[in-house]
Amino acid sequence: MSDNKSLTNLGYLNEWTEKGLPTPAIIQICRRMKHRTHFSIVSNCVTEHSCKICGYKYKIDSGD
Repeated sequence: MSDNKSLTNLGYLNEWTEKGLPTPAIIQICRRMKHRTHFSIVSNCVTEHSCKICGYKYKIDSGD
C-alpha cells in the first residue's frame, strides 16, 4: 500500500460539480469494485477521501 503522500491528488469534488464535470473514472471504477475507502477530517468543513488500492485522494469542502 502507498502512503497518503504518494496518492494522486484529484483536487476538490466541489470543483467538479461546479463545473458540471463527471466523477473521475478512477473513482467510478473504485466504487464498482467496492474498495474500502478512507476519509479523514482535515478542518472544520473539509474532509479528505482516499483509496490506497487505486492510489487517489480528493477533498470535499462542505462549507461551500
